Amino acid sequence: MNTLICAGGSGTRVLEALLHLCASGLGPASLRLLWIDPDGANGNGDRVSTLVSRYQQMHDAFATRVGEGVGLFRTKLDLLEVDGQAEGLKPWSPIQKGERLREILNVDLLGSTNTPADVVQLLFTPEELDMDLSQGFRGHPSLGSAAMSRVTLKRDEQPWRQLIEKLRNDLAQDSGARVYLAGSVFGGTGAAAFYPLARFLRSVPLHNANRLRIGVSALAPYFRFGAATMRNAPASAQQAARAENFPLATRGAVDFYQHLQTHESFPFDVVHWVGSDVASDVNYSPGGADQRNPSHFVELIAAAGALEFFTQPETLTGSRYAGSGDAAHPILDWKDLPLATLSQNDVRDALLRLLLVGTVHVGFCLPLLRLPELRRRPYRVPWYWERFASKGESLLGEENAKALDRLDDFFRGLHFPWWTQLHRQENVRLLNRAALEDSGGLRLDRLANLIGADDSGNADPEAIDAFYSEMVAVPKSKGGQSGAPAYLSLLAHAADRYIVRYYKNAGEQGASDV
Repeated sequence: MNTLICAGGSGTRVLEALLHLCASGLGPASLRLLWIDPDGANGNGDRVSTLVSRYQQMHDAFATRVGEGVGLFRTKLDLLEVDGQAEGLKPWSPIQKGERLREILNVDLLGSTNTPADVVQLLFTPEELDMDLSQGFRGHPSLGSAAMSRVTLKRDEQPWRQLIEKLRNDLAQDSGARVYLAGSVFGGTGAAAFYPLARFLRSVPLHNANRLRIGVSALAPYFRFGAATMRNAPASAQQAARAENFPLATRGAVDFYQHLQTHESFPFDVVHWVGSDVASDVNYSPGGADQRNPSHFVELIAAAGALEFFTQPETLTGSRYAGSGDAAHPILDWKDLPLATLSQNDVRDALLRLLLVGTVHVGFCLPLLRLPELRRRPYRVPWYWERFASKGESLLGEENAKALDRLDDFFRGLHFPWWTQLHRQENVRLLNRAALEDSGGLRLDRLANLIGADDSGNADPEAIDAFYSEMVAVPKSKGGQSGAPAYLSLLAHAADRYIVRYYKNAGEQGASDV
């Protein structure tokens, strides 16, 4: 079984990227999730919680009903119980609301333990001891590590009791257990969580503990706070994470992990170091709902690393580093995904397929299905007549209509905006930037040119007609059970044919064989 533990804001956005990969069918059969963040009310957390909820709706509606060879939304999520809540993604925090480091360390009680209080003053400033940690550790991993060390005291509480029980069940299987941690090493929560969590997992008495593998995506600096937003920051920002300190914090983390390796105390099987030397500007926020950083290419790389670890953990060992293959030409495209076991082409095609499905659904098929004329004359749409209406089935009924609306919400409200955010940096060229609409969708006239350089002379307003033809040509033997799942299956198989015809190199398998 696979477990992802994401810590802090960057770890949360790695989870976001991973869920979009799972939506495309690239994820494992099942995935256990745990989210750690003292600032559970931050905007990024709210966004990923919504994504988890929408993804689960898609999985429940489609995963087992779209037929073989589709795989969209196939990964089943297992959300650990937090604070008595088993429904939805909830953050676990090592601190209580309003708690300060002084209280975590029981500074006022040190005298009764014959420990000089001055020892604490050697390690922490008075401001750090009295900092309200409700909105995270604010770039102070030393504070976070002190708080995260409490996890050993909470092993009999949720979610840790449940996680340990499930890991024991996993380890009883020959495939063992795989735990992957994701977060930054230059901030507060992620940097503070890696070692205490891995050490805790290694210390728990587990039968077949040799079958437990632990990996981590350690994100090095890849963003900075815009100067304008820092000038307008409140006085409390003096205690916050500051971009100028990110490199020093990263160096400290690297030195610490190198020390662990040297002294054979390294708790990880593999570490993926991922970052960018071209930092993107984000607005500063001390936390809360206003902390809503955009998604980034680095987080997609980290999510792909998690997939590789889940897929073939035995082939990944030690430390691995990611960077552009051509420093003189720093354009980031599909060949810059540093994959060891997965195929770059397979990842590209799976994500392209989901984009085609979403673009056609949002921009063409759903508006078509909502036309009153279709109710009166369904035979005017061949694929709809042959697969649905002629059998007395309607995609406009309450249950099917609700499923199609949820697909629309997923693509329009979550998937397309994620792609747009990935392309905020000019050097990211996963998609044809000209295909991205200002409204957040993708242009139908670029349906055959969603990736690669833009071919403005080949913008084809009739490109949707070619996809429509592929829908009609999909063999009747391919498809889901009925209703909305059969419709999604039809779109996916048509997208496969369309990719072969318009995106594959000449000489590859023809569309008629798809």
